[in-house]
Amino acid sequence: MGQPSIMLAWVKFTIAVLLGLVFLTSGGTIDARASSAQGWVVYSGQENGLRVVFELKGQKLVPALVSVPVTCVGGNRRHRLFVEERSRQLPITVSRQGRFHDHVERNDAFEFKFQKLVGQVTAKTIEGTFAVNLIQPARVGNEECHSGRSPHGPTEELSFRANRRHAGP
Repeated sequence: MGQPSIMLAWVKFTIAVLLGLVFLTSGGTIDARASSAQGWVVYSGQENGLRVVFELKGQKLVPALVSVPVTCVGGNRRHRLFVEERSRQLPITVSRQGRFHDHVERNDAFEFKFQKLVGQVTAKTIEGTFAVNLIQPARVGNEECHSGRSPHGPTEELSFRANRRHAGP
């Protein structure tokens, strides 16, 4: 009686593992070819002064470099760049449908920062929008900066498109 029950348990376990693998690898717009088993896939793009570089591995997305033109009021500069780099230890999770969103808000006694990154990942591109709003100390008073064209206008969500980069020659 011991052998048949062990064999039945082994068959059930094997089927459960295989079904789990099928559910993990099926669905979604992220193509299996886009997430190489050896490493991170790189996407990059530049448009209207906004420059982005993303790294993707499976369902983990890292905005390795985001360079955004911002306009500022106060301080001594009216136009500058906001640059963010993120390590692989703080990735953004991509849904099975390829969508992602990341909101960061920090508010302390000296600085305020809000940024929003929203988009869609496919096997060939990453498309989305990025917005940033920050207040930081300047030489005199505070400097208020935001993504957009007008220093006195509202924060604008800037759109981007990053294309998959192929390794090798």
